[in-house]
Amino acid sequence: MDTQEAIAAQQAFNDAQKGVNDGQKKINGQLCRVDWMIVETLRLLRVEVAKLPAGAVKMDFDKIDKILTKAYYTSAAVAEIIPPGCEPQFVADPNWTIEKAAA
Repeated sequence: MDTQEAIAAQQAFNDAQKGVNDGQKKINGQLCRVDWMIVETLRLLRVEVAKLPAGAVKMDFDKIDKILTKAYYTSAAVAEIIPPGCEPQFVADPNWTIEKAAA
């Protein structure tokens, strides 16, 4: 293989890898979108359950809050891994809280 062939082979590899990365970005974006919709739904459910009369439900809301918060930020971390990244880009709201859903 001469130098020109090696350069062409490397360029073909780079182009193929870019295509893989672009596709993975789109997959990551859709997965983050689904994750955040599920987290938001669970957050809203948690807020509504907390409104029930005292004693009607015995739940460890602190544990639920920690898990939901971890899920929210873990999903955002997927979007930050480069390559490939995430398309569309997702950025976690640094002020995200469980209580924000009640507003």
